[in-house]
Amino acid sequence: MVAAVGACLPPIVPYLAETRSVLIASDASGVLLAVEGDRRLADLLALNKAVPGAVWHEHDVGTNAIGTALAIRKAVQIHGEEHFCEAGKRWSCTAAPIHDPGDESILGVIDVTGPASAALLQAGAFVAAMASRIQALLAERELLNRIRLMELYCAQHALTAGTVLFDRHGRIVSAPPGTRIEGVTLEPGTGLPGLNTQSIEEWRLVGLPDFIKADSLMPLRHGDDYLGGVLHLPRRPAPKPPPPPLAAAFQRLADTSPSLTPLLAVAQRYAARRIPLLLQGETGTGKDRLAAAIHQAGPVANGPYVPVNCAAFPRELIGSELFGHGDGAFTGARRGGAKGKFEQAHGGTIFLDEIGDMPLDLQPYLLRVLEDHVVTRLGEPNRRPVEVRVIAASNRPLERDVASGRFRADLFHRLNGAVLVLPPLRQRLDDLPTLTDGLLREIVPAGTVPPTPDAAVFAALRAHHWPGNVRELRNVLERMIADSPDGTLDLAALGLGASGPWNGSTDPSAGPIRHTEKMMILKAIAASGGSAPRAARALGISRATIYRRLNAYRSTDV
Repeated sequence: MVAAVGACLPPIVPYLAETRSVLIASDASGVLLAVEGDRRLADLLALNKAVPGAVWHEHDVGTNAIGTALAIRKAVQIHGEEHFCEAGKRWSCTAAPIHDPGDESILGVIDVTGPASAALLQAGAFVAAMASRIQALLAERELLNRIRLMELYCAQHALTAGTVLFDRHGRIVSAPPGTRIEGVTLEPGTGLPGLNTQSIEEWRLVGLPDFIKADSLMPLRHGDDYLGGVLHLPRRPAPKPPPPPLAAAFQRLADTSPSLTPLLAVAQRYAARRIPLLLQGETGTGKDRLAAAIHQAGPVANGPYVPVNCAAFPRELIGSELFGHGDGAFTGARRGGAKGKFEQAHGGTIFLDEIGDMPLDLQPYLLRVLEDHVVTRLGEPNRRPVEVRVIAASNRPLERDVASGRFRADLFHRLNGAVLVLPPLRQRLDDLPTLTDGLLREIVPAGTVPPTPDAAVFAALRAHHWPGNVRELRNVLERMIADSPDGTLDLAALGLGASGPWNGSTDPSAGPIRHTEKMMILKAIAASGGSAPRAARALGISRATIYRRLNAYRSTDV
């Protein structure tokens, strides 16, 4: 601002001398920057500390034109006796603030002072014109500085998507559209959030995200003048679009088994493409349901869905079941021949469950069908075209069967377009409440509200190893409903009675359940001070059941 004031003074100094007045300029703190005009008056003012470097803020010397203009942020005239200090009562002063052309903040004050006995006419208009002239010069210089800043940077670098240029006041000159820091959109003319401009040589970013490092900030100079700086924002990966919603067939599975949602999202992507799929997982994990969902969500959903359990057919019949047979192909063959499962699945999906149990000598025929898309019925020479989507499943890793010679490597690679592995139930016990609810809705008659197992039952279910997985859980729930005439699914229905589903079970996993049941009952009795009735109420079972179980514990090692 000093330079702008200096540029405006020469033309008006003669006028000031003729009117026996001086022009005083101060910064935003009230520190005087210049005192120019009538020399005799300037010398008199000097006796009253009105010299460059002196402070004339209202907080320091009371009411005066410069300090009061800063305090009220607008033009003011202080005449004679209105001054607070005795020395000021000899003068008439008119002052107007000088605003920053960028953000309208106050940069300082311009003041005209003369003898109180000869107040300047039109002094208000004069200081207003001077303030406007200084502001115009400041705006022009800031524009030139911004142009220099752009030229200086662009002469050495290219403006990239992560480059933010700002001037020496911390105001943004150029920023990528839509760039945000700490929730603030960076726009030209606004201040850079968190930039400390108090010391331009030691610019620091404060309060900014951790991903902006200190060495990302670089001041730019032209000679000895700091023009501004550049901030290099790190490239942040574009946010991934949200995954598409699951198709209805997959959503039904996700509703009962939320932990499978990531797997189902992958399955949905595969379902859209007609690549062969291999489903792996222990017996009873729900591979058949996943295969059906893939069919329903895929491009052949309107075609037939044909499930085939390769382990369920006698060895001598599996070939005719899969590929069909001609008239009289073998003893007992249907007259006129019959379609095989592949022909039945034409235009749709065939699900080959337990594919690892297919006899080795039939595997080449299956490979030929998959590669040539034709079937030849047993006992017939005709080749019949088929277009089917193939989903295979195995309850054991087929790689082991390939290594042991029980499964052809070429067939394995033909089926292994993509692999989906269903985790066992013991690895997703958090799904038990929703999975149990879904299974109960399938088990009870339509229109009937399914019963809800109590917390003690869920605790016992969580303790079980579940070697049979979801299939075993369904069987347990069906037995609980059958053994509970009143529809109450509590520990008694789980197996406390003589005919309970796990009482005397040959399932080796029954032991942990019975042990968990025993621990729960004994702990409840201990917590109730040895009272069996109170323990029964706490567990939600009858006293008779408690007594029966206690008698059983005395006579067995359960």
